[in-house]
Amino acid sequence: MSRTISGSTTGPVVLNSLTDNPLTITSAGTVTSSGSSDGIDGGSNGATWTIGNAGQISASGGAGISLATSGIVSNTGSISGIDALVLRG
Repeated sequence: MSRTISGSTTGPVVLNSLTDNPLTITSAGTVTSSGSSDGIDGGSNGATWTIGNAGQISASGGAGISLATSGIVSNTGSISGIDALVLRG
C-alpha cells in the first residue's frame, strides 16, 4: 500500500512498511519537524523504502529523512535538517 502527502504534516512521520511504502510527497506537500525529531523516520523493520519528494521536508534538530534500512530516495523538492538524508542500511 502507498501513502501520499499533499498538504502540511507535522513530523516526525514514522513510516509503516504496510501502509507507507512507497511514500510520495507532492509539490504541495510539506513535512515540518521541530525539536530533535527527524522529518521522516523509517524504522528498522527490514523494509526497503521508496520515497519520492517533490515538496519540502524540514527538521530543525534531526535528519530530514532517516532510514534504518536500505532505500531509494528521489528528490526534486527540498530536504533539510542537521543532515538532509541519513541511510543506515
